[in-house]
Amino acid sequence: MHGWRERRMRALPRWARVALAVRCARRVQPLFNIAIDKDRFVEDRGPYWKAAIGRALRIAEKLCEDPRAKLEHDLEDDAQPESVSVRSSAHAASQTANSAIARAAAFSAYNAIAAAQASTQEAMEYVMASIEAASSAIAIGSRMASSPAESVHDFSIAIEADETDLVEMEMIALAEGWDPLRDAFTPVPASRLGPVWPDTQPSWWPTFEDLVEKRRVEDRRLPPEPEAGPGPDARESA
Repeated sequence: MHGWRERRMRALPRWARVALAVRCARRVQPLFNIAIDKDRFVEDRGPYWKAAIGRALRIAEKLCEDPRAKLEHDLEDDAQPESVSVRSSAHAASQTANSAIARAAAFSAYNAIAAAQASTQEAMEYVMASIEAASSAIAIGSRMASSPAESVHDFSIAIEADETDLVEMEMIALAEGWDPLRDAFTPVPASRLGPVWPDTQPSWWPTFEDLVEKRRVEDRRLPPEPEAGPGPDARESA
C-alpha cells in the first residue's frame, strides 16, 4: 500500500478508517463467495464460511455506527467468535483450488473486523492490511471477466470506487471538523458514503435480489461451526 494513502488515512478519525476498510471488504465479499462456490472440495464448509464473513462485516458496520457500543455493550464479545471464523475461513481458503482470490477476500474481511475490535493504536495496521488484501482480490477478480476490455473496466471502477470513498470521507471530515484524536468515538455509518459502487458495478457483482438475500442471512445467527483446522495469525498478508 502506497505511503501517501496511509498518510491520508491517518488524518481521519479511527472509525472513519475502519468504515473505509469495511467498505473495501464488502466490495470483494462476492469474490470470496464465487471462489468457494466453484470449489467442490469445500461444499460442507462453504455456506458456513460465507455466512461467517458476512456476519463479521455486519458487526463491524454496527460498531462504526455506534463506536461506544464497543465499551458499553456486548458487541465486542459478539464479534470475537465471528473474527475467529473469518480467520478459519482464510486459512481453509488457502487450501482450495481458488485459493488466491478466496484468501485475499477473506483476509480483507478478517482485518476489517480485527480493526473494529483492536485498540486505537493497533487498528490502523489492520485497516491498511484489509485495504491491501481487498486490492489483491480485486486484481485477481478482474481476470474473471469475459474479455480483456471488461477485465480492465472491472479493475478500473474498483480502484475509482476506493478513491471516491476516501475523498468523500476526507470531505466529510473537513466539513465537520473531525480531529483524529478528539473524535475517537465519532460514529461513521456506512450510509455516509452512499452506494458501494458510486457509478457502475463490476461484472462479478451480485444482483439486487442476491444482496437482499445476503443481508437476510447475515442477520441470522450462525449455525454450529463444522470441524476446522487452526486459523492464520492476525494481519498475515494474503
